[in-house]
Amino acid sequence: MCSCAVHLACGGTYEPVPRFLRWSYQSLVSCNILCIEDPMYFLHLGLGLGWYYGNKEAGILDVLLEIVEVVCNKKNISHNKVTFMGSSGGGYAALYAASIFPDSLSISVNPQLYIQNHPQAKAFEKITGIDLNGKDFLNRNDLPKQIEQSNSKHVILINAQSEPDWESHAKPFCEKIGLVPSYGLTRERNILFWLYDSKGAPKPHSSVETKPIFSFIDYVAEKFRVDGLTKDITNAVLMVNECWHDIYELKAENYRLREEKNSKHDFLETVEFKISPSKGKYTVGDRITVEVVANKIKGLEYAFYLYYGAEVIEKIFYQKSPECEFHLGKRGTYRIKVYIQNAEKKRISRVSERLLAV
Repeated sequence: MCSCAVHLACGGTYEPVPRFLRWSYQSLVSCNILCIEDPMYFLHLGLGLGWYYGNKEAGILDVLLEIVEVVCNKKNISHNKVTFMGSSGGGYAALYAASIFPDSLSISVNPQLYIQNHPQAKAFEKITGIDLNGKDFLNRNDLPKQIEQSNSKHVILINAQSEPDWESHAKPFCEKIGLVPSYGLTRERNILFWLYDSKGAPKPHSSVETKPIFSFIDYVAEKFRVDGLTKDITNAVLMVNECWHDIYELKAENYRLREEKNSKHDFLETVEFKISPSKGKYTVGDRITVEVVANKIKGLEYAFYLYYGAEVIEKIFYQKSPECEFHLGKRGTYRIKVYIQNAEKKRISRVSERLLAV
């Protein structure tokens, strides 16, 4: 029988969208992979996290799961062969999607279990007008309740070194469902809780799985799906945890050295983008003027790159003027990257927030 992995990714304010992380995992698993970016980034300009939420009347994931259902029907895939996966904001979406897609499975790495506790929650509420602390008829503001009511299974991986993930999400979640976590695997009803310990780069929250680790996570999840977990698997998880720790120990040190090196060349403390006209959404065909306001250092030169998604579509090479003009020729998301060079030929770069043309 065929199977399907649905990956849910959150792009964020400074990332190009759509962004399909983990698409290359196709070579690691014997299933179809469907990657879905969060439509909230196209609906609300400047949104840092959207959680595939929707609006007050409807949930985006309810609509997206209709697409998943169509794929399953065409490929003859039953619900108990579907896995939803994501990390961080995408982890929340994976958990919620599996909870409303009966008999499926979710894998989430450092997910937001209480979205109202996230630092982006206030910005989300301001931009969308949605109260994340209010009562929601779809239980989107009460993920633990939604998970408990579902008959799907959930593998939740939490980094013990990530204080925000533990204190604001994992700890209250475990207390609510009566789960006492230990290092490695702990099972409570339809939940398999996987606690690991890793430094992370640039922070512990970013310490997500590598490809080899994913292969093992997928193996454990499939065993959990069919109630096939053994003591040998539990012991193997502890060994993989140690590898996970050592991998990110090296990554964290390399990140520190790189940042230390870059800081020596960062001759500007602040760089501000002024884009005019300034508005929430642009119309295809609009022309925008970009001005870079930097420290008052003489002899600076500026180069500008216009990105459409992840592709550079226009370049303006080094000039003395901190201003340039771009044409938004087609529908989609844009970003502007500026390179600033001083008289000693030292360079730094900055990236603007996303611009949406419709």
